Amino acid sequence: MTETIAAHPELFKDVSPKAMEYYCEYPKGSKKYYAVPCESDALACAYRKDLFESAKHKAGYTKFVDGIQQTTSEHAAEERQLAVPRTWNHLLLIARYFKEASGEPDLVGVVMPTNRGYDEVTMAYEPLLWSFGGDWGDQKTGTVTIDSPQAVAALSFMKQLVGTSSEGGKAMGYSGVQTTFTSGRSAMAITFFAFFPAFASKDVNRDYWDKTGYFNLPAGPTGKRYTALGGQGMSLNNHISAERKKEAIDFMMWFSKPEVQAKWAAMGGYSANMKVLGSEAFKKAAPYNPLFEEAFDRMQDFWNVPQYDQMLSVAQDQISAAIKGEISAEQAVKTMQAKHEEALRGK
Repeated sequence: MTETIAAHPELFKDVSPKAMEYYCEYPKGSKKYYAVPCESDALACAYRKDLFESAKHKAGYTKFVDGIQQTTSEHAAEERQLAVPRTWNHLLLIARYFKEASGEPDLVGVVMPTNRGYDEVTMAYEPLLWSFGGDWGDQKTGTVTIDSPQAVAALSFMKQLVGTSSEGGKAMGYSGVQTTFTSGRSAMAITFFAFFPAFASKDVNRDYWDKTGYFNLPAGPTGKRYTALGGQGMSLNNHISAERKKEAIDFMMWFSKPEVQAKWAAMGGYSANMKVLGSEAFKKAAPYNPLFEEAFDRMQDFWNVPQYDQMLSVAQDQISAAIKGEISAEQAVKTMQAKHEEALRGK
């Protein structure tokens, strides 16, 4: 698609460079494109505003924190307040309070995707990995760096977060996150923007649709905030007739027009066109939409290499085993390091 995209600069001049890199480019940094952006997505968090704004819980939370945490952290003062968290530690404290000390029956702190199927638990781990200062590795050189103290700390922290979830929280899929939150059994839910329409729906989230707020994922010890990339690009099969290729490319170029992207966004899709994302029309279309433009700048991706599926399966198995307590975080990252290196070497 490289020449086709170059021939239509007006369609892609406002598309996020990250979208072009993550959804369309291979190899990384080559400026060779095999797709156009289609559905963008990222992880963020929904929360129960009625619980966060309750005077009873505000007082109870501060008392709870004062009883368990003695710290001189620069964030200590704000972490004593029940409010939208700007740090992962703050989010953990809030989650612990609602599960351990809020007095709300059958309420847990936070739910997130932790299922071992396909990519779920890995997606939940990634924002922690990056915000704690770790990384999967250098894709350009094929160097794996997951075996680091930062990666271990992030996985150990994730295990604590999952500890504030429900009994099924160690193996929860996207649908489980949605049903647990909309049934009023969790104070917070981490999931992809694509699932947020259910949280804002009067039909799906009947008791809490107007009591649900949203925020982008907080910062880790590095002070930086990241989110996991979701969504996908749109590509075409090269093994078809020239006529069908032309029709497919014509459709892809039509779909990439700014006015079509604006309609796509108005219907609930997530464009990669930054002008569309920055428009007042998009921001007013849903209560969580104003967060998406900010989230786009914080997106990072998993390995975008032919061996990604093999590497993803390893990550799924090891991260899942660690949060279930079957192996240590140290064991998990060492195994990922070794098996990822084997995958890249073709073994």
